[in-house]
Amino acid sequence: MNLNIDNYGDKGVVPVFCGSYVSGTAFFVTPTHLLTAGHVIAEYILDKEAMVAVVVEEEYKVCRVLVHQSEPDVAILECVDYICPNEYVLPLLASKFKESIDLLIVGYPRELGNGVDYFGVTVKNSREKADLKGGFDRMVVRTDSFGFNSYEGFSGSPVINDFGMVVGIETDQLYSSLGYLSIAAIKELVEKETEIRIEENDDLYDNTPYGLRRSYNHIREHTADMLKTRYNDKVHVENEEVEKTIQRFCGYGFEEERLDIHDEYKSWHDKMAGVRLSYIDSITQLVNYLQDGIITDGVKGEMEKLFNLRDSERKLHADHRKELQAIYNKIYTWLHNKTLYEERQFMHVSGTAGCGKSHLLYRVALEISNCQQIYMLLGSEFSSLEGPENTIARVMGWKSSDPLKELNDELAHEEGKTATIIIDALNEGAGTHFWMEQLPILKNKISRFSHLKMIVSLRMLSKEDQLNDILRDDWHSLRVEGFKNRKKAIGDYFEAYEIMTNEAPYTKIAEFTNPLFLRMFCETYYSQTREVREKVLRLPIYNRYLEKRNYEISDGVDEDVKQHVTTKYILWVAERSLEQWQCEDMPRQQAYKRSRVMCPFRTWSKNLLKNCLDANLLREYTTSEGDFVDFEFDSMGDYLKAERLLNRKCDDGDRFRTLERLYDQMDAAYHVRLNWQKKYNFIRTFLSVWNPPAVFWEKREFIKGKLTSLLLSSMSMRNLRDDKNTLTSDIIADILWQNPDYIDPELILKNMELYSQGLMGEVHEQLMSMKMSERDLKWTTKVNGLFDGGIYMDLIKAIKPTLDHEVKTLLTVEIWMLSASYPYLRAYVMREVKNLLTENPCQTEYVIKKFHAVDDPYILWGLYAAVYGVIVDKADFSRGVAEQILSYHYGEAGKAPQNLMVRHWTLKILELANHQDSTIDAWNKAQPPYNVTEDIFAEMPEDDYEADGYFGETYGGTQITRSLFHWDFSRYIIGTNSNNVSRIFFRDGKGVSLRKIEYAIAYLIKHKFGWNDELGKYDSDVPYQTRAENSVERIGKKYQWIGMYRVYAYLCDTCQVKINLWSARERFAEKNYPWYARKHDYYDPTLTNKDLTLEKSHQLFDVLRPASTLKHIAKEWLQDERQMPPLYFSLKDHYGREWIVLQAYSTIKEEKGDDKREQFVLYNGAFANKNNFEKLRSWASNANFYGRWMPEHSGSIDYRWNEYPWADSYLQLGDEDDEIFDEGGGEMKLAYEAQLQEDYKGIDDDHRFMSTAYMPCRDMMEMFGWHTAERGIIRDAHGKIVAINRNIPGDPLHALLVLRSKLDEYMEAKGLVLFWSLVGEKQYGNHPHALIARLTGAAAYRTGEEIDEIQPLRNEPPAPPRERVKLEKKDFPSISEELLDQMNEMDENELMKMMSEGVSKKRKKDNKDTE
Repeated sequence: MNLNIDNYGDKGVVPVFCGSYVSGTAFFVTPTHLLTAGHVIAEYILDKEAMVAVVVEEEYKVCRVLVHQSEPDVAILECVDYICPNEYVLPLLASKFKESIDLLIVGYPRELGNGVDYFGVTVKNSREKADLKGGFDRMVVRTDSFGFNSYEGFSGSPVINDFGMVVGIETDQLYSSLGYLSIAAIKELVEKETEIRIEENDDLYDNTPYGLRRSYNHIREHTADMLKTRYNDKVHVENEEVEKTIQRFCGYGFEEERLDIHDEYKSWHDKMAGVRLSYIDSITQLVNYLQDGIITDGVKGEMEKLFNLRDSERKLHADHRKELQAIYNKIYTWLHNKTLYEERQFMHVSGTAGCGKSHLLYRVALEISNCQQIYMLLGSEFSSLEGPENTIARVMGWKSSDPLKELNDELAHEEGKTATIIIDALNEGAGTHFWMEQLPILKNKISRFSHLKMIVSLRMLSKEDQLNDILRDDWHSLRVEGFKNRKKAIGDYFEAYEIMTNEAPYTKIAEFTNPLFLRMFCETYYSQTREVREKVLRLPIYNRYLEKRNYEISDGVDEDVKQHVTTKYILWVAERSLEQWQCEDMPRQQAYKRSRVMCPFRTWSKNLLKNCLDANLLREYTTSEGDFVDFEFDSMGDYLKAERLLNRKCDDGDRFRTLERLYDQMDAAYHVRLNWQKKYNFIRTFLSVWNPPAVFWEKREFIKGKLTSLLLSSMSMRNLRDDKNTLTSDIIADILWQNPDYIDPELILKNMELYSQGLMGEVHEQLMSMKMSERDLKWTTKVNGLFDGGIYMDLIKAIKPTLDHEVKTLLTVEIWMLSASYPYLRAYVMREVKNLLTENPCQTEYVIKKFHAVDDPYILWGLYAAVYGVIVDKADFSRGVAEQILSYHYGEAGKAPQNLMVRHWTLKILELANHQDSTIDAWNKAQPPYNVTEDIFAEMPEDDYEADGYFGETYGGTQITRSLFHWDFSRYIIGTNSNNVSRIFFRDGKGVSLRKIEYAIAYLIKHKFGWNDELGKYDSDVPYQTRAENSVERIGKKYQWIGMYRVYAYLCDTCQVKINLWSARERFAEKNYPWYARKHDYYDPTLTNKDLTLEKSHQLFDVLRPASTLKHIAKEWLQDERQMPPLYFSLKDHYGREWIVLQAYSTIKEEKGDDKREQFVLYNGAFANKNNFEKLRSWASNANFYGRWMPEHSGSIDYRWNEYPWADSYLQLGDEDDEIFDEGGGEMKLAYEAQLQEDYKGIDDDHRFMSTAYMPCRDMMEMFGWHTAERGIIRDAHGKIVAINRNIPGDPLHALLVLRSKLDEYMEAKGLVLFWSLVGEKQYGNHPHALIARLTGAAAYRTGEEIDEIQPLRNEPPAPPRERVKLEKKDFPSISEELLDQMNEMDENELMKMMSEGVSKKRKKDNKDTE
């Protein structure tokens, strides 16, 4: 052992003095705590007055005895007046027993040194006892040279392993052996008394040949040294999918993942309540899983059933279901991987050179090596001189004749333990010929051992490579494709290499997905010219890459660096491939001969070809047709071939003819299913760097011919910033004009990278140049087709743009998709645009500038609705957006958009911007009235607008006529079902004729919007849907909507507009804002698919779980006035803050078999003057509130959630004084308001959360400067939540809660008291036969006081008896007075029965007379 005892003696290991003599040894395990054997302090055990001390630097340091035991033989001491330096404290290890492990005991023997000098003795583990009898559990044999007769004084000494870890306390001498107490036996005791954490991973300290420490050191020393620069410890960009796959294959991480999944499920379960919770807790498999966390197929199956429930009572909330789905997916994957990787022994990892295979494998090996054996060797370590197994054994120092069997046997001692052997880069060293022979032999050997696994890595093989046949069948395949997030990788690398420049241009370069290429670029960045850096030219980058590799290759071939043999050789390979082999790979023999010519008289190890293969510039492979060589980086090969053609001594005509020839060969190869991709890639690459005179691009082959698609696809690779670029935007525009099929939303969404590189800009210009009717025919019909095919969501969701140009392209195509006539598709895309802009708010001004002049109001309407949703949360961008909109749409006096919806959303944006920052005055500058740019009514000719052929002879044209004049659009949208004139627009005191409005719409559709029979033919095949379905509409219907909103905008500018219809506040508007037109947009762009209020409710509050009533007999429970629903006037959150209810609805549902019960209470909060409290209390104590006759807010649709309480759409509804009412002897006003959201377009039914949201009254909001934030959440100016709609599915309390501290402050300032009228019910049974107990109650809250239950919840009191009306003779002249007297004496029920029978007899008589 290499431990120096001087590092222990008189430092962390000290003599113990007990009573009257030095009795043994102790050692520090913390700066103040020591361990020793229990019997060392025997005098103290007999006499508690005996002093216990340790000797430090010849001074006695008094100790307290914390623990002393005989079985186990241990004592724990605490130093009173000494603190041991941390570097002397000995670490503890709770190790398992392993025979023959070398150990060291350091102590103070009495035989030598009289107990005051320290000695070290070496020992070996010999055996383990089954119990602690005698105080110890392990025995060692002595191997020291001292030959002590007595080891007295060593008692209490630390037993130390090779790594300086204490594994036990020496306690006894047994003839030629010693006994010690293991730390493992006393771990819990020591941790409890000293509060230290004892290391348990003893495998990490096993340095035997097959021990974990040997592999641990191997990875950190040998493998690290062999990898050299392949592992970049300077920067690591995580590849979670690949790293996790390798870990799980090795059997690593399953337990940690299982525990994490279980924690997620427990957290999810804590959110359940009510009937849902009862149902979940009735499923045995899930109950067991909640308790033990053991994942089984049964758990997976029950979980799947759970999130697929459709029962209305048990069905999970969409967000809860989404959470459970995520947990289920993890469980499914865990089970799948556990089963798969327990069965699989072999994996091969492949990828292009430099894609990060070695880096990722080593990264995983580093992590795994802490807890399980993993051995990583490089292909270059193997040679044909010995078999792979012998190489592995030699590197690891294994001496056994059958090392793999011995390793397996060692692992077999512990169930489930495995070791993984990694051989990285098979293609290096001995090469593929060696492995084609040896890999099957090694695989066959390893397959005999159940505890061994193997991973090999190699460069991507060509399809023809015979090594593919070996790596099939039992091999699990994993492909590494470089960085998943190129943008992040570039950012991380630039930061690591201190490259201070704009990263955006570099993110376009696909080659930077390759870690090796990016690293080489960063390492040579400052040696590149400024032009190459700024323009990001690929050819110079590849040339710099070759120069970089030339240093190591020149050294390998023993050649002068200045001769540039690497570049010359690689360019020769490129030229031969192009000229002789038509871009195909060249025979290996030809490449070998050339290498011998360029660098002659070399052995194979110094051969130029070999060194280029080893440096990953070239690769070799074998097929049935022979051995071949090609470029490791296909892209580099393509660019170098292109460079050879560019520099060929010929003109551009010859180059063009070369392209034609290669294309024809490629086309022929394609049709007979031969390899054609290399020619395709070369032509595409060449077209991206070729800049002939512009006239060449006008050739038919490029404009509309065989090279058109290749030219367009090369756009993604072309450097448009290059000064030499001759492929102008006019030429691209001409190509698109000649090939309209490229202007297709599906094609764009499937080829984002192609369109992102400039092509989308030309598509945009083409679409902008079209009139709306032409665009709808050529583009919108295709957009609608995405909905018909049901693929629009999948296409959009699949795109994850990370680069600036990708974001712009996706935004552009999505905004053009807003032309769709299908309402659901259009609304969905509106939300996607809003979400993408929210993630990239800096693009907002870009898209406004790009689209502000488009002639389709549907597009502007959708875009500006999305922009409004963005600046609700991104106020920093409001000023720039507002200035743009003012300039584009309201720049001149009296100018305004001529479509009501475009006007609506642009004004909403300006109003919001002004609310966010009053210095943004665009809102004030854009106020109505506006100029009338065209007098529609005046210019409309007299025409038979209702004639069948007015819109053409197609069925689609006929549908416009029927819809506009006869069907639902006329009856319910225009309003002709109940009126002939408008209730909103008035001229000269009269409502505008609705028929004239319809005629104006018809006129616009035909004469302004360009309706034609081609559109009519398309509409003929659009399926009819009712107003309720409303997911599909004709393009003609789109024109009806646009026409109506055009007319409404015109009427806003030429009429009086009446607001607040059907209310006491009905009046003419002072300013004709578009939202007064009633049929305005109720769409809310801020709504999302996530219930943010639910998320915050869970973060703030525990789930309420009231006691069950099912233990009581149903009818007794129903009639028992002591069994009332629980009341929740206040709640405490997880931070100890108290919240008070302003409005609430509590519901408790229970069922067990046929026993179904429900109880609810409505809390209707109102403020009253605190000076009137006694009157209020007196009145409320007896009032019957059942019947809900007290005023309450049910929700208004006239404004959006985020517009409360500041927007005109809210303010025009009336003054706050209108809310005051008289009850209980004084004025009251409701403590809350409510907003109703009915329009959820673009959101699935399952995600339509909280249709009614409540908020504190306007006065409270304004006093504190609060604002409505996420739906259902109110925040203060600092963004802190001050009120919330607590809404947890299954939880009894759905309430608007406000912080009590803020409520107190408000009520104190205003002199108010909060009053609740309570209305409730208890129900038993099913509707309509349920038995019901009606409930009433009242309560109040005064600042700083407890809740005052003025009228505790009780059954509704019986109605007072009504006064009996006496029957008079004058009212019933046919009845005798005697009978009248009898009737007046009758009970009311008897009287009703008699009269009923009399009527029945009369009817029978009348029927008989009739017969």
